[in-house]
Amino acid sequence: MKKVLDSTRQGEVDGFEKFYILTYKDAYRHAASFIKNSDDIWNILSKVYVKLYEDREKLPDTNEIKKKIFELVDDISANELDDEAIYSGDESEEYDISEEEAATILSLIEEKAGIVEKESDVSKAKDYIFSVLKAIIALAVVGLAVAIVMAGSRRVQSYNSKIKNVLADTKISTLPQTTEESAESEIDLDVEVNGIDEPGIKEFSEGIKYLNEDKTYLKESWKEVDGKLYYFDTDEYAAVGDREIDGHIFNFWDDGALVTIGRTSDGKISATDSIQVIGEITYYLKENTEADDYNLYRTDKERGEKELIISNVQDYFIIDDMLYYMQDDVLQKRTLLESGYAVEDIKTEVIEKDGAFYLVNELDEPVSSDNGTVEIEKRLYRVDDGKIKYVKPGTMQAKGITYYFNGSTPQTSRGIYGKYSSGEGSLLVEEGYWIDSFCIVDDWIYYSAYVGKADGYNRYSQLYRIKLDGTGKEVLSEVFKGNMMNLYYYKDNQEIYGEYRPNTDNNYGRLAAVSLTGKIELINDSAARVGKDTSGEDTLELIMVSDDKISCYWHDCDWYGEGGAKILWTVPIILSDKDRVPLY
Repeated sequence: MKKVLDSTRQGEVDGFEKFYILTYKDAYRHAASFIKNSDDIWNILSKVYVKLYEDREKLPDTNEIKKKIFELVDDISANELDDEAIYSGDESEEYDISEEEAATILSLIEEKAGIVEKESDVSKAKDYIFSVLKAIIALAVVGLAVAIVMAGSRRVQSYNSKIKNVLADTKISTLPQTTEESAESEIDLDVEVNGIDEPGIKEFSEGIKYLNEDKTYLKESWKEVDGKLYYFDTDEYAAVGDREIDGHIFNFWDDGALVTIGRTSDGKISATDSIQVIGEITYYLKENTEADDYNLYRTDKERGEKELIISNVQDYFIIDDMLYYMQDDVLQKRTLLESGYAVEDIKTEVIEKDGAFYLVNELDEPVSSDNGTVEIEKRLYRVDDGKIKYVKPGTMQAKGITYYFNGSTPQTSRGIYGKYSSGEGSLLVEEGYWIDSFCIVDDWIYYSAYVGKADGYNRYSQLYRIKLDGTGKEVLSEVFKGNMMNLYYYKDNQEIYGEYRPNTDNNYGRLAAVSLTGKIELINDSAARVGKDTSGEDTLELIMVSDDKISCYWHDCDWYGEGGAKILWTVPIILSDKDRVPLY
């Protein structure tokens, strides 16, 4: 309807005729509710539509046009008719709206409004309208209506557009009394404003529909027409206003075109809630931590990779190979490509639930393996259907060399060894009493060595680094009390994190952050290690560092000195990586 109104405002004859066809029945019904005589009704309507054409540039929008027409009917009737022509009370009766009379009035309106100047043109239009209507009425029973319309179109092509309009939304309820069956039948002619039977958008007084090739109307489906996207609902009409569809809130203009995409729930959109699966490919949103929006990814989970489709979007959805998305509060679209996007590894994340940490992918699906271990950035996770049992250092490899402790414990190994895939291993470096832990950072091996003791049992350590070939050793830190166990390098943070044991005579442990220059800071855990009675042998096991969050297991233990420890209970806690205190 909006398209028709725009055309009418511009003074286009075809647009005005469509406007008349889409509204005259409602106008007639309103007038007939209080005007007795059909001739009076048509006379009032002719004046109404002449007035509407004269003031066409001021026509209101779709949701107000019917009100405007009714007001004109009321005002003109009050000036033109006396009391005898008006019903008093509830006296109005059933009425029929004559399509032939409607066609006549349309021609009269165009003449009075100065749309058709020559009387011969008016007469020709009127005669042709009558002839086609009569032909359809006479032959509808035997199914020849379409043939007559086509024949009429060939005879007088100059009025083809007008005839299609006059036939719009036409219902034949009275047919020649040739048989009992035909006398009782009622035939709906699906002849629309924009063409008799050509596929495409069709406009009705109630809204617009889309005619398929098989002459059925599209429903419960999306359709893009002339660059605009429509959703045709269960009643076959294009949705308008806000409409909830598959978890989205779509907003449509009054002409049915999609304007914005939103969600039924407030707040952040999770990756799980944003999933749309197309064939074997999964599309999803991930929050952009640098802005208040999202990045759109797609993944074939079998490959273990993801592709970045577009950054900085607010929401999206996909139809066929077309991506529709909101960016800066504006609806946009682009064709999805088969390849050519930036490829990234699918990140694995840690979430807390049911009193434990779980290893999940970006779609919150549990991560596991056939042997129950998952290695991530040289960290080895023992998992059971995603539930993390423990973490320990994984395989340390770089430039074809595997680095390792040559013994069951660091104490028995004393130093770090290295070997190629083929060949014997050899000692790379040894330090102090033994090396407690090490990790690889780019072209360097960082390690913590137990270098001395005091009072007969208090151990002291120091941090070092050497190049991968064993040369260029550097001392990074001062000597500090305790031992640094299980060093893990987190590339995104550009820092090393370790499990720190400050005392030799018990198992109490904390977490430490180590810069690449050797600065050591302890993670403040006092606010998190509460609510449980401990044996004093409680310690922290590092699970994952992500952004500013440090996930760890808080274990209370029975400690047997060098013989190990038995875990009594475990609680998952999360610490802030920003809350630190210096080690010394």
